[in-house]
Amino acid sequence: MGTQYIQPSDLVGPYGINPTALENVSLDAQQASCVSASATADSYFRTRYPLPLLEFGQDVVKYVTWIAVDELLVSRGRNPMLTGDNEIATRGQAAIKWFEGVAKQNINPDVTYSSPPSPTYTLPQVQSASPRGWFP
Repeated sequence: MGTQYIQPSDLVGPYGINPTALENVSLDAQQASCVSASATADSYFRTRYPLPLLEFGQDVVKYVTWIAVDELLVSRGRNPMLTGDNEIATRGQAAIKWFEGVAKQNINPDVTYSSPPSPTYTLPQVQSASPRGWFP
């Protein structure tokens, strides 16, 4: 499992939604949304960075939160008559575009990644005796 970038408390933080919107959403559902949105982020990050990320900035928290909130509202049900619900869908789409930009290296998020694993070579290796001096 990758890094969990947000917690349920982030869903109502500065990048989340009004707490009343989550009154009828269980803590288990909120946690599942956080895990799912974090996995979505990792699916883009792994194309560029070795995982898990060791540190990440508020840019990552914001966009993962936007995805999680969008997922929660889809499962809870949206009211198309409310502009807030439409704005949340727009944010979710913007977050996916941001992660696509990260994967394409057009956007450079504030992250510290673990060092990549050392490559292992399975190609044939050639060894020879010391040179005999036939060449100048």
